[in-house]
Amino acid sequence: MEEGWILSRNAAIGEIVEIVRARPYWSHGQEMLDRLGFDPTDNLGRSAFSDRLNTAAPELFDRAQRYFEVGPFKRRKLPWSEAGFRLFISHASSDKHWLPPYIERLAGYGVQSFVAHEDIEPTENWRNELLKALDIADGVVSLHSKAFAESQWCGQEVGYALARKIPVVPILLDVAPGGFLGALQGFRWNDDLANVVQKTIAAIAKHPAASSALGAALSRQMKFAGSFNRGGELVDLLEQCDELFQPALDDLIVAGNVNDQVSGAVKRFFEERPNLQSRQSDAVIT
Repeated sequence: MEEGWILSRNAAIGEIVEIVRARPYWSHGQEMLDRLGFDPTDNLGRSAFSDRLNTAAPELFDRAQRYFEVGPFKRRKLPWSEAGFRLFISHASSDKHWLPPYIERLAGYGVQSFVAHEDIEPTENWRNELLKALDIADGVVSLHSKAFAESQWCGQEVGYALARKIPVVPILLDVAPGGFLGALQGFRWNDDLANVVQKTIAAIAKHPAASSALGAALSRQMKFAGSFNRGGELVDLLEQCDELFQPALDDLIVAGNVNDQVSGAVKRFFEERPNLQSRQSDAVIT
């Protein structure tokens, strides 16, 4: 049991280190531990950061795990491996080479992607996984090409999403969407991937059925934002979401209390929304 506990703790420390290493300076991570209640230290750098986690009392270590959402506090809902806005991407297998950098950029905004494959005739288990993902997806992106138009599976995936009344965002590769999707506003894929991602998020934010889920994902990302600019960008996107539930507001408040890179952006967000100020809680990591 002792060996298993050590391995589990080391794995969680490794995950936290990977999150913090994206910041410009390790001092940012040290300041976050300060705000979580760790004993102050004058030592900087990755090694000192890991040592503070490794020597922390169990309740303090759990506080760090809960904030960074690692170990037993990882938020997820299968078949998605990570927490966030659950995006189902419907595409033809011949177009899958477009997706890896797009998916990676979406993840930076708390959007986690499920990629549907159609290169083999689905088995019964494959169908079940597909239906499970479609049943709990918050939204769908459909990647339109000639191969997409010829695929019976892609059409059924999109039809399922429309029946659930969740947002479907058509992205055009070489053909325009037909049928019911023809009435939806889509946009063309282009070489400016940042622009493609921004348009995807803006289209999702406009949909009443998805606005709160996207807002929750963006609020959660504020905890991990590694710069002032990133915090401001996420708040700008949050402003497009019409509805935020209390857990999302709590994530924002916790982020503002712990992550000094977003404190100013969080303060501005609430100052500009007097109607939300009464819903501010004393959210803390305990």
